[in-house]
Amino acid sequence: MPSKSTSVVGLRLKNEDIDALDAMCELIGETRSTTIRILLTPSIIQAKTAMETKSVLKAAKARMHAEMEQSKLIHDLAKKSQIQTDLKLDLDQYSFDLQTA
Repeated sequence: MPSKSTSVVGLRLKNEDIDALDAMCELIGETRSTTIRILLTPSIIQAKTAMETKSVLKAAKARMHAEMEQSKLIHDLAKKSQIQTDLKLDLDQYSFDLQTA
C-alpha cells in the first residue's frame, strides 16, 4: 500500500557521490533515503519559507535553524569517520561564490 504522507523521488548521482553517501549512511546508521532527507532539509525549508512568507530574510533564518540541527549530523560524521578517510571527492566541479558582509 503506497504511503499517503511520502512519495518516492528518483535522484541520479555520480558513483563517487553515492560512495560518499554510503559512507555517511554507515557512519550514522541511517538509510540512503533518510541521509539524503537530512542533507536536503535546510534547502527545502528555506524554499518553502520563502514561498509562504515572500521574505528572503525569514527564509534565511529558517535555513539557519535547520542547518543548526543538521550540524549535529555533520559533527557525528566527523567524529565517527577515520582520520584520513579518502572519499575521492572532486570539489573542483562545484563553484562557490563568496560575498563579503
